[in-house]
Amino acid sequence: MGPFDRFADARTIETGTTIDADVCIIGTGAAGITIARALANGPQKVVMLETGGLNYDAAVAALGDIDVIGRPYPGGASRLRYLGGSTNHWGGQCAPLDPIVFGPRPWMGDAEWPVDYADLEPYYRAAHKVIGLGEYEYEPAEVLKNTPFAVMDFTDGGPVRTSISRYHRQRFGLAYAADLNAAPNVFVYLYATVTSFYRGDTGDAATHVTVATLAGNSFTVRATRFVLATGGIENARLLLDSNGQQAAGFGNGSGLVGRYFMEHVAYANGVVVPKNFKPGFDVYFDEQRLDDPTGDDVRIRAHLTLSPEATRALEVPRFRAELRRYSELRLALKHVRDFNFGFGDVWDVMQEPGAIWDALVNGEPPPDVGAFILANYVEQIPNPASRITLSSTRNALGQHIAAMDWRLTRADEDGIKLAHRVIAHEIGRSDFGRFRYDMLEDEDAILDGAYGGFHHMGTTRMGTDPKASVVDTDCRMHEAPNVYIAGSSLYPSAGWPNPTLTLVALAARLADHLKEEVARDG
Repeated sequence: MGPFDRFADARTIETGTTIDADVCIIGTGAAGITIARALANGPQKVVMLETGGLNYDAAVAALGDIDVIGRPYPGGASRLRYLGGSTNHWGGQCAPLDPIVFGPRPWMGDAEWPVDYADLEPYYRAAHKVIGLGEYEYEPAEVLKNTPFAVMDFTDGGPVRTSISRYHRQRFGLAYAADLNAAPNVFVYLYATVTSFYRGDTGDAATHVTVATLAGNSFTVRATRFVLATGGIENARLLLDSNGQQAAGFGNGSGLVGRYFMEHVAYANGVVVPKNFKPGFDVYFDEQRLDDPTGDDVRIRAHLTLSPEATRALEVPRFRAELRRYSELRLALKHVRDFNFGFGDVWDVMQEPGAIWDALVNGEPPPDVGAFILANYVEQIPNPASRITLSSTRNALGQHIAAMDWRLTRADEDGIKLAHRVIAHEIGRSDFGRFRYDMLEDEDAILDGAYGGFHHMGTTRMGTDPKASVVDTDCRMHEAPNVYIAGSSLYPSAGWPNPTLTLVALAARLADHLKEEVARDG
C-alpha cells in the first residue's frame, strides 16, 4: 500500500509537540475512514491517528493483546492495527438490522435502540456505496430475480423466512487511502497510539489526547471535537485506561463503559440430507456471485431466519441458520481437535448417515453426497456482567491491556436450543429432507460448544438515559459533550447480521451531525 506523501510518520515528531485540529479521529477502520471521507475537502482540519502503519507490524499488533479471563476466546486475533483496521481481513458479509431489533423486546432485557430503522435507512443506502455492495435490496424474491437461484419452498408461509446477506470484502485502507491523502484538510498520522483523554481544569469537554509511539517519542493533539473509532474492545479499553483525572475512566461516571460486551453466539449441531434438492438452492450453501453493475464483485448467500411475528410469539433472540457444507465442517472439527475451540460436541451428534460420518473422519466425503451441517448464529442477550475491563498486564507503551470477561447465560442457552428446534421442525414438516440432531440438555455442554464470530459489540452502548448508556442518539458521550464514539461498541443489541454495515451507516450519520455542528459554529 502506498506511497502516500501527505501521511506523516508519528515516530518522527519531536516529543512535546502539540498538534491542533478541529476534529480528531482516533482509528482508521471502517468507521473512522467513513467519517474522514465525509469531512474531506471541508472547512475543518481533520487529524486522523492510526496506531499502526500501512501494513501489518507484529510489534504494533502486540499492543492490542487481550487477557481472556472469562469463557474461552481467541484473544485479539481478529483485530488488525494498521490503516483499514479489521477490514484488512474481514469476510465482507453485510445485511441491515431488522426493524424489530430497534424496538422494545422485553424478553431480551436492555436491548432497545434509541433510534429506529427509519432513522438509519438512508444511511444504510450510503453505507452500501461505501462498502461497494451494489443495489440496496434485501427482499429475497427481488434479489434472486433473474438469477439461477431459488427460495426454498418451506420458507413461504410459516415461521421461517429466507434472509439475504451481501458480500464485498472492501479493504478500506486500500480503497480509500488515496482519498485521504488527496484531501487538503485531512492529516493522517501513522504509528500514533493514543494513550489517554484529558479534560481541562473546568467543564466536562475533552481538551486533548496524549499520543505515544514505539520509537519512544510522545506528543499531544488538541481538538474541538474527538471521534473515538478504535473497535468494540479498544473503544472501551482506552476510555477505562484514561483514568488520570477520573478513577473509573474517562466519561464513565455511570460505570457502564466496557459492560454489555456481546457477540453473535454460534452453535453447530445436526445433519441435513435434502431429498428435494434443487440446483438453485446453492445460494443457501455457498456465496454466489451476483450480476450487479452497481456493485463490485458482489456475492450473496441465503439464510433461514424467523419472521418478526414468530420472533415475538416465541420470545426468541434473532438468529440466522446456515446450512454448511462438509468441507466447512471438517475445518471446524480440526479446530475442535487442535484447539479445543470450535463446534463443541459435534462428535456425539453426527450419527447418520454412517457413510458420510465415516468419510468425514477418514477422508473427504464423495462428491455426490449432498449433506450439510446446521449452524445457527444467535443474538446474545445483553448482559452487564459480560464486559471489558483493564488487565494488570501492560503493553510496550505502558498501557493496561484489555481483560475480556465474555459471559453467556441460561437465557443464551435457551435461545440456542429454540433456534435449532424451530429450524429442525420446519425442515421436517416441509419434507425438505432428512434431519438428525441431538441437542444436549446440559447447559454447560451446550455453552461449551458455542463460540463467537469476532463481532465485538455493546461496550459503549447508545441510549437516552445517562444512567443506562454511554452515548446519546448522536453518538455523543453523555459525560463529555465534544467526544463522539463510532463503531459496533454502540450497539444496545446485535440482531442476526454481521455488524459492519450498521456501523458504517452509524458513522455516516455521525458525519452528517458533525458537519451540521461545524456549520452552526460558523
